[in-house]
Amino acid sequence: MTKKPDFDLFSAHKYFAAQCFNQTWDYIDKPTRTKSEEDSMLRLSLASLWHWTTGGLHTNEFIGWLLAGFQGVCLTATGR
Repeated sequence: MTKKPDFDLFSAHKYFAAQCFNQTWDYIDKPTRTKSEEDSMLRLSLASLWHWTTGGLHTNEFIGWLLAGFQGVCLTATGR
């Protein structure tokens, strides 16, 4: 039997979705990024998407898809 977490799961998903989203935009706003920062930016955008959708926050699903798509285009354009 799975133990119930000691925190509100919906609130946790909402918190981490927003945190990952905001950290992604911090990278996007940088005029230049290292490969490591671009890799982090991609992972953060995908984590944001996962938390938005897993947490039942489907009203924000478009935000996650937009970020994931943008990161894919950005990284492809730089040849990474």
